[in-house]
Amino acid sequence: MKLLIKKNLEKIQNKIYNLSKYYNRNPKNINLLLASKSRSVYEIKFANEYNQNNFGENYVQEAIKKIVWFKKNHPKNNLIWHMIGQIQSNKSKLIAKYFDWCHTINNIKISKKLNNYRKIKKKPLKVLIQININEEKNRYGSSLKEFDNIYEFIFQKCNNLMLKGIMIFPIITDDLNKKIYNFNIIIDKFNTLKNKNSNFNVLSFGTTSDIDHAIKIGSTLLRIGKGIFENKK
Repeated sequence: MKLLIKKNLEKIQNKIYNLSKYYNRNPKNINLLLASKSRSVYEIKFANEYNQNNFGENYVQEAIKKIVWFKKNHPKNNLIWHMIGQIQSNKSKLIAKYFDWCHTINNIKISKKLNNYRKIKKKPLKVLIQININEEKNRYGSSLKEFDNIYEFIFQKCNNLMLKGIMIFPIITDDLNKKIYNFNIIIDKFNTLKNKNSNFNVLSFGTTSDIDHAIKIGSTLLRIGKGIFENKK
């Protein structure tokens, strides 16, 4: 398993480098977030040994067990834990307590809870607003209209949160023009806000299956799981 993770990491990193050069981007501006849902602490440890510090979890209770294990057994590893799953309101306190990042804020209510639960003595919780680009009923995330209100609320009233950027998932449609149009809206919004706020610099988009497209449109953070932890032919 350790050698598989090493091999896959090298493969992904080479792919990112080559695609970055092809699309005239700086590979140093594209970071990896390892999606570690259902992965063991030992798999995470192996990845960490190859200089990977950022791990994304979908389920709070599963993540807490891993976070506690690392703090107890490897307190010097300095892992950075990201919540990338849908937020249940009753789990807000645990997210604020245990995680370093939360990628899936989709309303003001959740923003307020995370801010209130984050202890002042801790560093601000870094957060992304997840946008449901097409407002698909089966997709999680804020609408584009709601986004502006959430952004202003966090920026002005949440001292215990640091707003870092936007998270999006691929659009489920065969209409290429619609895909391009909606992505352009997101990119324009991201670039506008980045120019106003130096902390707002993360566009989280792209998984194992769509790295090429993600790098092309300007993603700065790729969420890779199977491409690292599984034997992909």
